[in-house]
Amino acid sequence: MENRINVWSQSQVVAEKSLKARKYARLSLPKCERSCVVRLETVGNLLYANLSNGNTFVYDVSNLQQGASDVASTRQQAGIASVTHLASDGLLYALRSAGAIEIYAIDQLATISNVLPTAIDSVKSYRTQGQDQLQSLTQTSDLSVYENNV
Repeated sequence: MENRINVWSQSQVVAEKSLKARKYARLSLPKCERSCVVRLETVGNLLYANLSNGNTFVYDVSNLQQGASDVASTRQQAGIASVTHLASDGLLYALRSAGAIEIYAIDQLATISNVLPTAIDSVKSYRTQGQDQLQSLTQTSDLSVYENNV
């Protein structure tokens, strides 16, 4: 069994239409069975679908046709990230399965053939606010960045 990502137009996503909203399109999500955990992040016209196993699929939704079904990703790669997060600083943060956070500029995302460009920085350790002791970053299942806080 293969899962999919249902897409609605923004105008349909309102409280009055919550049970009546019509799906705009359906994106194919291979290698994602019933227990698969998917995290979605939009960066411009790109939709990143990160699976808990590290597989990443990228969809270009700029030319998505209404009623389209089983739309394949434009890029995919195994072992990339379990979570991507577009932060308020305009950078894309990716949680790597090896227990590191890699940071990317987003200006090349639409034109590259890989899922992600070369990282501009990496975080492998952290310090809890108010403490001096460095700790190694272990694999985690969530990521959020706000100002200077991860």
